[in-house]
This record gives sequence, structure tokens and C-alpha cells, in this order.
Amino acid sequence: MGLFDFFKPPKTTKSAADGLPPSLSAAVDEVQQLVRIANESLEIANSSRNLDTRRSRVALAKAKLADVKRLASQYPEMQLTSLREFEKSIEAVERETEVMKIDASPAERAAEEFVTGERSTLSGWDVDPVLSELHSDAVPEGVFWHDHIKTLRDDPEARLQVARDHFPLPAAFREAAVALRALIRNRKKVASDYTDLLEDLYRLAVQESFFFAVDYIPDIGPSFNVAAEVPREIWIGLECPYQEIGYEQLKLLNKTDKRWIAEAWGEPGDHTTAQAFHGGLWNAAVERLRQKNKNRLSETWGLLRDVDNP
Repeated sequence: MGLFDFFKPPKTTKSAADGLPPSLSAAVDEVQQLVRIANESLEIANSSRNLDTRRSRVALAKAKLADVKRLASQYPEMQLTSLREFEKSIEAVERETEVMKIDASPAERAAEEFVTGERSTLSGWDVDPVLSELHSDAVPEGVFWHDHIKTLRDDPEARLQVARDHFPLPAAFREAAVALRALIRNRKKVASDYTDLLEDLYRLAVQESFFFAVDYIPDIGPSFNVAAEVPREIWIGLECPYQEIGYEQLKLLNKTDKRWIAEAWGEPGDHTTAQAFHGGLWNAAVERLRQKNKNRLSETWGLLRDVDNP
């Protein structure tokens, strides 16, 4: 038995909908369309991590289900089944949405409160889903870190510390590189050795290339989404062999950086990224996140997908 058992059909090779009265046939067609919309809406709701999207899609699914029930009451010949199962699916998504609200990060709660009118203002610090979880003693409370770091242009050491406190954000890597370049130039002006700073800059570029060698991953989205799957102590401690990784494919490095590096260490044996060099670790993290995303989808979505033709 499929989702709907319209009626007990005669024993013929014709489909269940053949030979129906025009009005009932039209109702069957309308039910099929409503079912598709309801099912798609619930699938979107279940896969979304945005509370507003989930609620709006659940509301649409419930509205279409109500239309199906209305038609079912007008045409009892349809003998619709599985409606209660679909209602249970909707209820499950609604329960998960409420749990998500309770477990939401400060950024998600702030955005939700703004949408519902519980708060009247929203800053970058409030809504960044990662920044709101990060903390730096060097940043005044309530100030967005990237706004604060702009005030530290003449203090590269402080700028570097704030940037490091916000790894692995892409902007934090960029700001750290800017700060290290400033420190290197300061040493060069007084003819002081800057090898340690150059090593820090190179290591930074290698780490950045682990997460951001590609911008987008199918079924995952932005590559930054994978960052949560790799513990900080793991990616911070990644091996960075210069001869194997080189510098040419490290996007964080500019032409001057590359010249400094080549002058200091010579030409490497190869050029690649940390993402490729540590491919096993990266692929494992991607697959772990992909599996998590798949597990969020309910196994009941097929209930309202097709109409069975017995």
C-alpha cells in the first residue's frame, strides 16, 4: 500500500485513477499537488538550521495538509491513509525546532529575538555564529572584534593577538597575516633578524590553506563549515614541511611574502596546500560533517512523495 489508497479498484490493468468521475479525478490531481508541496516544505524545514525558515516551511506544510484533509472529507472514496504519519513528522520537526531554539548559540538567539521583535537592534557581534562564541580579553565587551582590530593599526602585536583569538575565521587569518607583515617590516628597518616571524607567517598560510584551499564543498556549503569538525589542537599542530608544501598555492601569501620566503629558504621541491598534503584528515572531517547533515533528514519524508497505483 502506498501513501494513498483512493478506493478498492476493479481488477483491471487500468491505474487506480482511470475511470474516476471528473470531480473526483480533479480532486485526486489536486491532492497529489498538495502532497508534493507539503513534502518539499517539510524536507526544507528539516534540513535548515535557520529557525525562521523552519517555522515558515512547517507552517506551509501544515496548511497544505489541512487542504488535503478538506478534500478527503469531501471525497471519502479516496480513503486517504498516512495522514497521521505525516502529522507526526510535522510535530517532530516542530519539537526539534524548539530544541534548536533552546540550544541555539548566542548569535542565533540574538537573530531570533530580532526577528520576533524581542530586541530592537542587532550588531555584527550579535549575529556572527562563530564570533559570538569566541572571546578575547583584548576586545572590549560588546564590541565586534573586527571593528576593534581596525583601531590597532599602529600596534601589530596587539592586532596579532586579537586575530589569533578568533581563529579559524577567514578574516582572522587575514588580519594575522597583516600584523605579521608589519612586525617583519619593523625588524627589517633596524636590520634585525625576522626568521621567527617569517616562520609564523608561513605556518599561518599553511593552516589557512587547510580550511580554505577551496571555497565551497558540495552538500556541505562554505568550507568554513568543516572547521568545527577539526579540533583546534589538531589543525594548530599540523605539520608544515616547506619542501613538500612550498608557497605557490598558499592563497594567504602575497608576492612580497613569497619573495621573502624564497630568499630565506630557497625554492621548495613541490607546491601544494595543507588541505591536499593532509588529505586524509581533511576528507575524514568532510565526510563526518556530511554524515551529520544526512542524519538530520527524517526517514519518513518518502511517506508523502508518491501516490501508489495498485
